[in-house]
Parts: sequence; C-alpha cells; structure tokens
Amino acid sequence: MEKENKKKISLAAIDTYVASNIVSAKESEIRGRDFIEWGTNNRYPQYVWGLNQEVTLLRTIINGIADYTVGDNVSITYAPWEKQVNKDGDTVEDIVRNISADYARYGGFAINVIRNKVGGIAEIYYLDFKNIRSDKKNEFFFYSEDWDKSYGRVKYMTYPKFRADGKEYSSIYYYKNSKNTVYPLSPIAGDAAVAAETEKAISQFHLNAISNGFSASVIINFNNGQPDDEEKEEIEKNLNEKFGGYQNAARIMAAFNNGKENEVTISKLDIDNFGERYQSLSKATKQEIYSAYRAQPVIFGLPSENIGFSDQDIQEAWKLFNTTVIIPIQKIIKLAFEKILEQKDVLVFTPMTIDWSSDKKETVISVK
Repeated sequence: MEKENKKKISLAAIDTYVASNIVSAKESEIRGRDFIEWGTNNRYPQYVWGLNQEVTLLRTIINGIADYTVGDNVSITYAPWEKQVNKDGDTVEDIVRNISADYARYGGFAINVIRNKVGGIAEIYYLDFKNIRSDKKNEFFFYSEDWDKSYGRVKYMTYPKFRADGKEYSSIYYYKNSKNTVYPLSPIAGDAAVAAETEKAISQFHLNAISNGFSASVIINFNNGQPDDEEKEEIEKNLNEKFGGYQNAARIMAAFNNGKENEVTISKLDIDNFGERYQSLSKATKQEIYSAYRAQPVIFGLPSENIGFSDQDIQEAWKLFNTTVIIPIQKIIKLAFEKILEQKDVLVFTPMTIDWSSDKKETVISVK
C-alpha cells in the first residue's frame, strides 16, 4: 500500500507565553563563584522588577505600601541625620520609602553603612536590592548593575556583613524575610507570578487585538499547494505589512488564483463569550495579586466590585491591612535603624492621615 500523503499545518501564532516567561527563584551554588545565583541565569530579582514595571496593579500596590509605610512623616532622633543621612542629600524618608518598596517587591532590603575614621556610623545609603547577591552564609555581599552580562564580564563590588562591633569602613545591613534561604521570598512568587504574567499577557493581547488586525481572528488558506518554508515566511511577511494593524482596516485585498478550485479562502475565528472570558480571567488574576499582599482594592484607591462599600467596611479593611502588613514593615525598618545606630526608638513614624468624617461623601485615604 502506498503511504497516505499528509500535509503539516503549523500555527506560528501559538505561544506558551505565561509559562515560558516565569523565572524560577531557585538558588544555585556554582563552583568558582563567590556568590549564590538567584534564579534562572541569576536573574530572578531583575524578573521581579520587570513585572513591577509592566503590571500596573502590582506597581500600584507596591508604591502604596511604600507610601503607607512612610505615612504622613518619618523622622529620626539621631541628630546628625535629622536633615540628611548621606552626602548625596538623601533624607531618612527617602531611605525608608526605597527599602519598604524593595521589601514589598523582593521580601528584603539592603542598606550600605559607612563609618567615619574613628569607627562611628557616619552615613547610610540605599542599595537597589535587585543588584545584590550573597554568599551562602550571608557574610559577604556582591553589588553589580551588570548581572545581565555573562559571568566573566560582570564587575561587582564586595561588601562584608554589617556588625555593630565591626570596624569596616563600608558594609551592608541585609534583611530577608526567610531564615532558611540565602535570599528572601518575594510575595510575587508561585501563583502570584502566574497571575502577574497573565495580567501582563491580557494587556498585551488587547493591544495586539488593536494593532494586528487579523492576527488572531482570521485564517487565510492558500489552496494551491505547499510552498517551501522561505516562501511561507515571505507570504506571511507581505500579508502583515499590507493588511495587518489597525491602520489598514477595511483595505481591499486582491487574490490571483489558478482556477476556482484554487481560490483563497478566508475563515474568521469566532470564540463565544470571548470578552466575558477575558474579563473573568482578569478578575481572577487581580484577586490573586491582592491576596499575595493581603490587600483590598479600596485601600489603594481602586474601584471595588462591591456596590455600597460602606465607610465601616473600608475602615475594617484598612485596619486589617495596617495591622498585618504596614506596622510589621515599620517594625522591621525601625529595628534595622536601631541595630545600625545602637539606639532604641531612633525612628518615629507618623501614621497616614485618613479622613473618616461622616460629612464626607466618601472616605479619603491620603496617599502621597
């Protein structure tokens, strides 16, 4: 019997986008390297930062946490730092805002501590946590803005761990929310990372739906045989250039065929309730992101689906969030300053002003 000829059909538009874009947070010890790699290709914190930049909801929550942590004001009782904490002119509020945002992103933060000639604490600087790597015991830290480069080309600075009784001119106070790992555990992990990637994909889908006219909604069948791969690419390129994109909507397409039986056929892909499905998916992903931060939308000035959300509901949501998220972060940061300066109650937070007055039509949570 002759073998039946079968034609292969390739659908290049299909991409496992969400799964392929998630970067693992695994920690890897590589022989010959001073530091433990953080994530696939040592890029996990860079991946988290990318999500922060690309997913609006995630960025809103993280910035909100930083605002609530700083509150109406944060001051320090250590006289030399009342106006600024370093030669760059950073205030204590600048440092607190930055490290609280890093804590919300990565689950940890880093402060560069500088001593004077007699060993006293002179300055502190915020260090971008995504640029920090550590040895296995968190005794030495490595700072670089070039982790994206191949290992041999990466230039980094080495810092010892900060110790109150240490004498090193420059050291790092390193905080992580996990005792059993080298690096902290980011809230943007597991299901939250999937949700963030999905939210990003939904936004990009809607953009592509506008920009790429019939990319995901139309199949054009050429019924006059199988061209080779190079010809297929050329045909696809020409179609996209001439008819793809919202600018080319309603243009006329001319097809030239060798007879009626070889005419081009165009099939539209109709998916029932497509908009509703995406809306439902987006709702689920947003809820997953909120859950990762134990938050409610109204706390960040975002609309809630609950119609008639009362002032009492908002107050309860805020009190719970403040108790379970904001106050613990403030305590962690206060302890960091106390350890660095060896003074108690050196940092003073003034809580965020919230107007619960009954004569207001709605509750106002003041976010800077």
